[in-house]
Amino acid sequence: KACKNHLEPIHFTVPRKSELFQDDIFPDTAGPDPAMSASEWFGGANKNPIKVSLEGGFVAKPKTEFKPIAVKEVKVEKPKTVVEYKNEVD
Repeated sequence: KACKNHLEPIHFTVPRKSELFQDDIFPDTAGPDPAMSASEWFGGANKNPIKVSLEGGFVAKPKTEFKPIAVKEVKVEKPKTVVEYKNEVD
């Protein structure tokens, strides 16, 4: 419950006779896998998260080997001095 200065939790029990998984109470949620790569994100892409079902409970995935990729070298330039800037503007 949203109050002016705080959030107050509301506890409730949904009366169900079935012992089966209730997907209307536990909808799919964002999973651990990324929906896009970092380069796609830096390129301005926007994708919805990859969702997983909660029906099976938590299942740990086997860890994959980390494979780094080559990174382009960025040339770092020193800032221009005031004199250099003024010579460029004139």
